[in-house]
Amino acid sequence: MTFLCTSVLGPHYMSTSYYPAFVLAQRIALGGFVERVEVLITVIWFITIYFKITVYLTAIIYGVGRLSNLETYKPLSLPIGMLMVMLTVLAFSNTAEDLFYYRYIVSTLSLMIGITIPSALLITTIIKKKKTRIQRRRR
Repeated sequence: MTFLCTSVLGPHYMSTSYYPAFVLAQRIALGGFVERVEVLITVIWFITIYFKITVYLTAIIYGVGRLSNLETYKPLSLPIGMLMVMLTVLAFSNTAEDLFYYRYIVSTLSLMIGITIPSALLITTIIKKKKTRIQRRRR
C-alpha cells in the first residue's frame, strides 16, 4: 500500500495527506462503471478497527484479571469498557492534537519501549544464566 500510494500520489502528497490510502481509492475508476472504491476501503477499515479494539480490550481485561488474581475476568468487562469509551472521548479535543500525539509522542514512546523492554529482558536473562552457572559449580 505504501508503494502504491507513493508511486501514484507522489511522496509529498502522501506525506501531507492524513489518509493516503483513502485518497488513492478515490482516484480509482475501472472502466467507467466501477466507481466509489473508497467505500470498500472504509468498510474494511471499520471492520479491522473493530477487531483490533476487541483484541485490545480482551487483552486488557484478561491482563488486569490475572494481575488482580481474580478467578474470572468477566466482572471487569463493563468498568474497563466504560473507561475505554470515556478515554476515547476525552483523549483529544481536535485533529491537530491527535496528529501531534501520533507523530511525535508515540514515535518517542515506541522507541523507548522498543529499547527498554528488550534490554531489560536481555539483562535478566544474563543474570539468570550466571546464577544457574554458579549453582551448578557449587554442586
